[in-house]
Formats: sequence, C-alpha cells, structure tokens
Amino acid sequence: MDLREGLILNETAARELGWGKDAVGKEMVDFSPPAENVRYRVIGVIRDFHHNSLKTAINPTVLKLNPEGFAFVSVRISPANVSSTLVFLEKTFKELLPQFEYRHFFVDDDFRQKYPNEEKVQSIYTYFGTLAIFVACLGLFGLASFILERRTKEIGIRKALGAAVRRIVLSLSGEFLKAVLLANLVAWPLAFYFMNRWLRTFAYRISLEWWFFVLGGVLSIVVAFLTVSYQSVKSARTNPVDALRYE
Repeated sequence: MDLREGLILNETAARELGWGKDAVGKEMVDFSPPAENVRYRVIGVIRDFHHNSLKTAINPTVLKLNPEGFAFVSVRISPANVSSTLVFLEKTFKELLPQFEYRHFFVDDDFRQKYPNEEKVQSIYTYFGTLAIFVACLGLFGLASFILERRTKEIGIRKALGAAVRRIVLSLSGEFLKAVLLANLVAWPLAFYFMNRWLRTFAYRISLEWWFFVLGGVLSIVVAFLTVSYQSVKSARTNPVDALRYE
C-alpha cells in the first residue's frame, strides 16, 4: 500500500479519532477513488475554523495535500490598491497556468452568502425600525402638544406661584417618561423571548446580557425626553398672564 505525506486534521477530527495532540505521525487510509487504498500520514493539526454557516457546528475536517490537482488558490492581499493587485494576480495566473480559466472571489463575500436571510432581516429591521421610531416620535410630539395645551392654565398658575421653568419642564416631561419606562418593562420580556428563539438557530451564538435591554430603555427614554422637552420648555416659558387668560 502506497504511503504518502500530507494530511492535516482540524482539532475536532483529531479529538474524535482519539488522537488529540498525538495525531501528528498517525496514518489514515484513503479508500475513495481514484486513489484507493492509499495511506496518508498526518503532518499537522490546525485549529478549528468555520467553513460553513455559524448555524452549523464545526465538523471533523481532513485536508489532503495533493500537488497534482487543485481547485482554488487562496491569496491574502492588502486592502490598498485592490484593483491593481487583482490585475497582477490574473496576469500571473495566466502566465503560470494558461490552460485554466481565471476567476476570483473574495472570502468575505462568500461568507456573507451563507447568511442571506439574516441580511434580509437586518435590512427590514433597519428600515422599519427607523420608520417606527420616527412615527413614535411624531405621535409623542402630537400627544405632548395636545396635553400641554389643555394644561396651559395649570402651567400659568404654577409660574405665578414662583415655580421655576426647569421644575415645570421636569414635572411635565416626567409624566411621559413614566409611560415610556412602563412600555420598556412590558417590551423587555417579549424581546428576550423572541431574541433567544432566534439565537437558538445558531450553533455558536452570543448570550443576551441584561445591559442590552437597559441600554435600549435608556435610549428610548432619551429620545422621548428630547421629543417632549421642546413642547415642555415652550409651555413653561409662556407668560403666566397669557396662560391665565387662556380659554
């Protein structure tokens, strides 16, 4: 039986074969055609790497060195002057291997194609999330205008009794911020449930930390405060005489 050098295992393959760190020097038999009954010696073990989507766990992988035939050549290039580098690579390839067709692709583009649904979902969430925030701000602004207009006399009486603008603004804005905080308390469990279900589709995933939700809540409160504060300041700075005359 012919013995050849040239097998590289990933860590998962070495571990499942029971070789572990002692895999180098071991032999394996290749029964696949056309090189049937050929023994190969393991010359190295490499770290596990992802060659499929992160939804799939890393499988045992064996890389066989075969100088007689290959399908791809991997080249690491500098991000500067990419176009000129590609021209140079094509020219060199055709000089060395004129019998083969030259085609190139970027690894990051190939990796991105493994997540078509995630890219679509990201675009949808980005567009509709932005639209939802804009509509919510418009609704909050309109609600604040309506409520503050009905409380014009109350604001005038407070100012006449010596209340500062800052105190009035905080008092008026606080009522809206309480409603936003309550909405966050309702949204957090739902967000955790659906995000956790989505993450379960990946073999490798992050964990949902508590500060993710707190940060989202803080941002929503800041946006709500900025939306309402304009109307609150405007109402608080109104002349109390005009406010008391308001019908």
